[in-house]
Amino acid sequence: MQPPARLHWWYDGPMYQITPRSFQDSDGDGNGDLSGIKHQLHHIKMLHMRAIIIGPIHQYKPDDRNKTNLKSIDMIYGNIQNFRYLIKSANTRGLKVLIDLTPNPLGTKLNKWFNTTFDFEEQNKILADFQFWLRTGVDGIFISLSTDDIETSMLLSSLKRWKDIGNEYSTTRKPRVVVVCLEGSQRTTMLENFPGEIMFVYSINLLRVTSSAFTAVMNQAFSHGENELIGLLFGNPYKGHIVSLVSENLGKLIALIMFTLPGTPIIYYGDEIGLEDYQKSPSPLMRWNNSKHDGFTVGSPWIKPDLKLCRNNTMQQSDDPLSLLSFYKQLGFFKKELESLKYGSFRKVLNETTYFAYTRQWNAHGILAVLNFGDTIHVDFTASGLPLTSLLILSSSLGLQCQIVNMKNLAIPSLEAYMLKYYVLD
Repeated sequence: MQPPARLHWWYDGPMYQITPRSFQDSDGDGNGDLSGIKHQLHHIKMLHMRAIIIGPIHQYKPDDRNKTNLKSIDMIYGNIQNFRYLIKSANTRGLKVLIDLTPNPLGTKLNKWFNTTFDFEEQNKILADFQFWLRTGVDGIFISLSTDDIETSMLLSSLKRWKDIGNEYSTTRKPRVVVVCLEGSQRTTMLENFPGEIMFVYSINLLRVTSSAFTAVMNQAFSHGENELIGLLFGNPYKGHIVSLVSENLGKLIALIMFTLPGTPIIYYGDEIGLEDYQKSPSPLMRWNNSKHDGFTVGSPWIKPDLKLCRNNTMQQSDDPLSLLSFYKQLGFFKKELESLKYGSFRKVLNETTYFAYTRQWNAHGILAVLNFGDTIHVDFTASGLPLTSLLILSSSLGLQCQIVNMKNLAIPSLEAYMLKYYVLD
């Protein structure tokens, strides 16, 4: 069977979301900038990402519509020429570029910018802003909003116009996409009205999840499991990084979930090294190496680093095959290369209180993901219709594997995640 023709590039691999001010400073002023992102594209490519989401970088004053200009670039990040250079460099490396145009990212009205006063005139202004950046050369627009304060008819009208503007600027060589991170009660309605035409992103709530409470998180993820035409966001700029939201020992298990569920995983910068939030900020400085300020800047950083936190950085983890960074690289590779993870059907195999398993199957090739948040267990997977033997290819504790295992009585240690490959014989 051939891959589905409808699978656009935005469903074909993971995306990497960057808060520019905290990623990499290129000029020593202490603020991360566009040129800094350009300098670190090799790191993103190494993770097997398909696209990067950058921003917000526009000028604005929190909660003030009159001081918000989505067409501008705040000077601390650079200028439009820097942005064009970044797009060109990223595209040369096979990376697509989306710009985050969420209007009020640090305001008290976060995600409530679009409300019942969002009239036709304001819709036209937003469309003009979209057009500006699409003409600049971005591959897509990313925007976050809450649906609770918007009338359904107005929201449907707005999303249709956003979809149409993306189609208008799309060509065979450069398809464009509008990506909308939805919060609120109308998410399902919107997804049903724009199947595959707008990429909707669902944010999975991880706040202070522990092993015993993970059932709720898995049910959130499983509830979208039948639909591959969505994005899944675990860590994000508003809620924080994964290891700051859950028990530290669950980081790899959540990573495996992100990359094996249907849909497009969106990785928040730094989650691949276990970056921790500090000073009540979900935008800590990225940690690159062992130099002063972890290689983020040669100047004085815009936010004071917390010296009490774990100092794991990219350089330290790069050569460790069992590090979190290596695990993300391996997952990114499998997501890119295995058709089962890109196109495969989804089936829940186990959904217990402390352990879960599901399959992704494409033609005769299948992937089984197993996650154990409790004590060591032994499971007979043949009772769920799986073959007697499978190939263990990835373990959260042991890294890459190539081991044939018996599925009649498979032992899964405590706090372990497995990825297994199996074949279905006619």
